[in-house]
Amino acid sequence: MNDVVVVAPNVALRHSIVFVLESGGFRVFPCAVVETAFSSWQMGPAACMVVDEEAIADWRGARANFAGLGKPVILLVSSLSRAPDAPFATCLLKPFLGEPLLQAVQNAIGGTA
Repeated sequence: MNDVVVVAPNVALRHSIVFVLESGGFRVFPCAVVETAFSSWQMGPAACMVVDEEAIADWRGARANFAGLGKPVILLVSSLSRAPDAPFATCLLKPFLGEPLLQAVQNAIGGTA
């Protein structure tokens, strides 16, 4: 089973993402902010991260942390035209249905759950 760390400050969005990923066979570790995720032991076994753009208060610091992470990142953004410069991530446009999120995670980790 592949582990995925999910970071989203909005509780409803976080629960929705967790539901979709768990339904797809992933074990999910939810967090509200990226700082909590980066300092969590759960980052070690995680195959990938799914991060809502709203969870990142400091893009400069986050870029450095993501660059050194060595894991794929799916960044959920409100607008692709306004997406931050994030070469460390694959961007997925919100709102989305479950299937595009599952596909993005599966593609990021190179297989299925």
